[in-house]
Amino acid sequence: MPSSIINKHFYNAIFDYREEWLRFTRALSENGPALGERTIQAMAQLVESRAGALWILRDQGQFAPAASWNWPPSAWSEPATGLLCQFLEARQWVVDVPDCRQKPRQYGGLLLPPPLLALPDVWLLVPLMLHGQLFAFVALARPRTRIGLNWEILDVLKIAGSQAASYLAHRESLDTLTVSRQFDSFNRMSTFIVHDLKNLVFQLSLLLSNAEKHRANPAFQEDMLGTLDHSVQKMKTLLQKLARGEAPEAPAPLLLDGLLRQAVAAKASLAPAPRLEIVDGELTVLANRARLERVLGHLIQNAIEATASDGKVAVRLRREQHTAVVELDDTGQGMSEQFIRERLFKPFDTTKTASMGIGVFESREYLREVGGSLEVRSEPQVGTTFRVILPLHAA
Repeated sequence: MPSSIINKHFYNAIFDYREEWLRFTRALSENGPALGERTIQAMAQLVESRAGALWILRDQGQFAPAASWNWPPSAWSEPATGLLCQFLEARQWVVDVPDCRQKPRQYGGLLLPPPLLALPDVWLLVPLMLHGQLFAFVALARPRTRIGLNWEILDVLKIAGSQAASYLAHRESLDTLTVSRQFDSFNRMSTFIVHDLKNLVFQLSLLLSNAEKHRANPAFQEDMLGTLDHSVQKMKTLLQKLARGEAPEAPAPLLLDGLLRQAVAAKASLAPAPRLEIVDGELTVLANRARLERVLGHLIQNAIEATASDGKVAVRLRREQHTAVVELDDTGQGMSEQFIRERLFKPFDTTKTASMGIGVFESREYLREVGGSLEVRSEPQVGTTFRVILPLHAA
């Protein structure tokens, strides 16, 4: 009889499974740090690990960093179609990282990504499976005292991983549902605004028509008519923006330098006034002019609001290979890595009293819609750089 079967069926178990399962479930259910961090801690405690990190599958087909514990946050993402994720999903193995590096043939010739190997004293890679598919994975650091891996420890880690995956998936679904409900509320509010504005435009149009017929003081009436006409045009423009979902304008070739000059000029009266630098001109992208101008205007406005009046806000246009890049630098208050990771792009989450918190989220989503992206790097009390990256359009 093989020794592994003897060990599995005739020797005492290392774990008290009832106590371990109750402890693990409590760790995932109770209040405290975010669920991602609690998941890492609960997995780590099973093998006395002192640090770890969690990656979760996102909509873009990437396993993106979701949380870390006693490790610095990682920016490494792994595609779901990559060799590592395909291996974890197909084999559902707990990967002993040092052993895999020394004996890659035992792992089907798997080559681990360099960013994973760069993690401090990385030891185990645990797949979190959900309905037979890889939903997330956890990397754990080596414990201070050596622990020999056997079938029991590996089985416990895999079972715990499946339990953690179900909790994480449930939380992701709740977050998605919450955002969806918030957008529904926002859309309903927009409907009421559109209705009120239609009435206001109709009333102002009647007033404009009557005033034109019954003017008594020509100078006063002319001034009033001009003001009313301006108000009506503004209301009509706002209506078109609020109702843009009914008849969206198709993207068209657009010169970025002219659009940037217009966006910067619109903020020239503010302090600090943004400075524009055109490193590479005549860069054409495919986008809706009004929507892209709103994205750039929002990012410039945010930079100005975050910067003291004696600070600096710079807008720079350059070409990088086959993309146009708009860099927005400020010397403002900056943001922490945790804020960028957890709150910056979260809709309806804002630190401003008079803001709905959807500007940066909407900006990123529109840039993705036209094949671009939005990057950010920041340091508290030093400043922030946003990079708007758009593919160049060939005539």
